[in-house]
Amino acid sequence: NINDWGTCKERIKDGKPVPEGFVYASDNNTEWMTDEELQSWIDRHNSEIGKI
Repeated sequence: NINDWGTCKERIKDGKPVPEGFVYASDNNTEWMTDEELQSWIDRHNSEIGKI
């Protein structure tokens, strides 16, 4: 259920809360993967993608 994404222990696992006021927005990223880096990441994590 998308409405419990912030409390779902299966999704959170060992995650840590971010500071109050934290914002993630792709328009202010300072690091970007190349096409090759992204493909390599997908290849390495393919068995995990879509499990939850």
